[in-house]
Amino acid sequence: MNVPGWGLHALAGTLAGQCAVSVSANWRPTVGSDGENAVLVDYESAVPGRNVERGYSAALSLTVTQASAHLGVTRAALSRVLNGRAAISPDMALR
Repeated sequence: MNVPGWGLHALAGTLAGQCAVSVSANWRPTVGSDGENAVLVDYESAVPGRNVERGYSAALSLTVTQASAHLGVTRAALSRVLNGRAAISPDMALR
């Protein structure tokens, strides 16, 4: 399945054992193998804020307002990160 130009690459961390192809949008399909064939596993967000949002909203049941207060940032700043309109700064990453 390693077609030139697709940018097939192995993933690490919690997605180890899966691969992804590069796309020019905010989502990337991740694929795994059933031993013989490639199978679609999921669509992962390429926007870091979406992964942050999944982590706090699902695991901690926090609203954006609650999370921003806990992190010590404005709601607007956190919202921009979560919606992909701002990058995660080193300071935000440490929080």
